[in-house]
Parts: sequence; structure tokens; C-alpha cells
Amino acid sequence: MRSFFSLDGPLIRTFDNIGKLIILSLLWLVCSLPVITMGYATVALYYTTVKTIRCQRGYVLTEFFQCLRREWKQGLICSVLHIASLLLFSIDTYVWYSAKTKQGMVLTLVCAAFTVFALVLGVYLYAMISRFELTLRELFKMAAFLEFKYLHYTVGIFLVLMISGIMLYVLPWFALIVPGIATLLISVMIEKIFMILIPEPDGERQEWYDEQKKEENDAYEESV
Repeated sequence: MRSFFSLDGPLIRTFDNIGKLIILSLLWLVCSLPVITMGYATVALYYTTVKTIRCQRGYVLTEFFQCLRREWKQGLICSVLHIASLLLFSIDTYVWYSAKTKQGMVLTLVCAAFTVFALVLGVYLYAMISRFELTLRELFKMAAFLEFKYLHYTVGIFLVLMISGIMLYVLPWFALIVPGIATLLISVMIEKIFMILIPEPDGERQEWYDEQKKEENDAYEESV
């Protein structure tokens, strides 16, 4: 009973993780205010959620802003392209739906399907940016491949996004924690895919952030 309430006990860890999720959600909301930076902020949100909550390493503010600084170029470009594609498909869906014709209804379904595809594609895309050094072409190609190959996870990711959207529509103040919770749930599925993509060498487990941390330390030592 005493260990349950200790500093390392499950109760304190739970409250600590809830606090981290709230801070991460607020950071994501603030950084997403310009709209075009929403995807860029999602890269940092995913990275920090996995590292500080799932792996219990590092500090939320430090990891979040370091990731923003490190991935600003690819993150911002992909964010603009992703939001533009979502906007385009959404407008097409609305236009064809407004036509009220049989052909319009068919094209509405097609455009809606492309909208969903683009939405989930962004999730894979931002998660990969936070973890891998790839070109823009490689990122989009791999994200699309994963979206179709792991269709069951893709459906799960879409359900998380849809439920989160409904919650925010019904109770907007859920925005204080929903982005963090949704990212945490999505990371459970995506990290399983990443574990398949990155086999452990010689049967020894090496955390994904170890090599990156080493590179950061080497860069710091060289600058000093």
C-alpha cells in the first residue's frame, strides 16, 4: 500500500503523465495557432509524447522545443502540403455534395475517401519525421505504403481522430488534454509498426532515442 503512494508508485506516475499530457496539449495548441504550423507542431507532439511518457525519458518542454528546432524545415513543408491537400479535398467534397446529383454523390464519396486518406497519411508522415532522416519524397512514399500495408492500424488511427474531433466539438475545453491523449493512443499503434521496421540488432534492445542523444551530445561537445 505504501509503495502505491510512493514517488515511484503507479498513482504518482499516473498524475505525472496526466500533467505531461495537459502541458503537451497546450504547447501543441499554441504552436498550431498559425494553422499552417499545425503539422509541424504535431511532429514535436508525437516525439515528446513517446519519449517523455511512453519511455519516461527527458523533460516535456526541453524535448518539445528541441524537436521543433531540429525538424522545422521538413515539418513546416509537410505541414503546408498536408493542410493544403486536406483543404482541397474538403472543398471538392462540399462542392460535389452541394450538386445534389447522382454523379455528385458518387464523387462526394470519392473525395471524402481521399480526405480521410490524406488525414491519416499526415499522422504517419509526422510520426516518421520525428524518428527518421528521410527525404520528402521518401517520407510521403513510405507513409502511403504504411497506410495501406497496416490497414487495421490505419482504421484505428482514424477512429481515434474521429472520436477526438467529436469530443472537441461537444466539449471544446477537452482541447486542454485531448491532443495529448489522442497522440498517446495513436503512438501505441505506430510504435508497433516502427518496431517491425527497425529490428533490434543481435537481439539487444536499443531505444530509438539513444543514438540521437549521442549525436546531440557530440554536436554540443564540438561546439564547445
